[in-house]
Amino acid sequence: MHEIKTNHRLNPVVRKILKILGWVIASIIFLLVLVYVLIQIPAVQNFAKNKVVSYIEKKIKTRVQIGNLSIAFPKQIVLQNIYFEDQKKDTLLSGKEIPVDIALLKLISNEVNVGYLELKDKVKSFDQEVSDLLRRGKQFVRDLENKTKEATS
Repeated sequence: MHEIKTNHRLNPVVRKILKILGWVIASIIFLLVLVYVLIQIPAVQNFAKNKVVSYIEKKIKTRVQIGNLSIAFPKQIVLQNIYFEDQKKDTLLSGKEIPVDIALLKLISNEVNVGYLELKDKVKSFDQEVSDLLRRGKQFVRDLENKTKEATS
């Protein structure tokens, strides 16, 4: 009787493709872990804060200060010691801490999706009514959205 020997070894081309695919997947996982670790470093968060402040100030042409920005991956950003001025150089918002629940991964596609925003120890300009503050705040956000849409178009 003749025995038929079968070779269970993979074709060299298939092996090479699987090896490359394995390296690509491992590289992607490594990069995601690296980004996660880097986001936790205060110097990186400070760099991001400075970029955000600069971007907002250029877009809305008003003064913005953020003392500290901390990122609790994947959903929360905490802004500390913040100050926003409106177009009239009046205090729009000032506060010690503002936790913001945000979809950080959507920022990659230039989309800001805020799920929750809490104002702690807030201070507003005392020469205005609360309704005026809210109206100006909404207009401020609309102006920012319009300028962001124009920049991405």
